[in-house]
Amino acid sequence: MNDAEMARVREAYRLLRRLTAASNGTGRNSNWIPAWSSAVLERTVEQVLSQPDGRLSELFHALWGLIANVPLDRTLANFLKDIVVLCFTRYRALYDATDFQWMTTQLRGNGTQAQAYLASLALPENLVGESRSSILAKLEGTEFKKEVQKML
Repeated sequence: MNDAEMARVREAYRLLRRLTAASNGTGRNSNWIPAWSSAVLERTVEQVLSQPDGRLSELFHALWGLIANVPLDRTLANFLKDIVVLCFTRYRALYDATDFQWMTTQLRGNGTQAQAYLASLALPENLVGESRSSILAKLEGTEFKKEVQKML
């Protein structure tokens, strides 16, 4: 990523981080609890994309970083579903043009349960196959594994 893309990812991260019910104010992700409405989520995604040359890939990179240290629970799962559905339906052409290959690479490394769940929702069909085992392995022992198995 070049400097301009990294700046847009940082801005997307900042905008997503505002969608919270609680935070300890230290800037650490572990206490980030998503809180949103459809309208607020739509405005946030629009703000990310309204940056000069803004792309959905930057939103997903920011989201990936934001959830890296956040425990996967039902609230986070619902948030991830809502943002993926919004991006997939409202911005379908941009979504289809987004390169998600980096997610598959990240999952083979140190991906978390929350990131695996995001990948299960966001990865296009052509990339799901190579990530299926990584996703399911990271979700082992969670309430989300059966749900994701059905989706994949």
